[in-house]
Amino acid sequence: MQTDIGQVKTSLREQQYIATDEIATVMFLAERLGKPVLAEGPAGVGKTELAKAWAAAAKGPVRLAPTARRAVRPRAFRAA
Repeated sequence: MQTDIGQVKTSLREQQYIATDEIATVMFLAERLGKPVLAEGPAGVGKTELAKAWAAAAKGPVRLAPTARRAVRPRAFRAA
């Protein structure tokens, strides 16, 4: 377990993942509080690489939640 955000950044850097201060803070707090992280973003931004780097840095498994192929959003419509 890392004891500060700097250690999180260093651990991720050792796994060839360059984390921003925001990402390192989120990962630190998630670990400290025992909470999950939901990484969102378009394809190719590094969500899976973050999970892989974090699993290697934490020396333990990381569970990836299955994602929906298509988000279902309610729509407003006019009644005829």
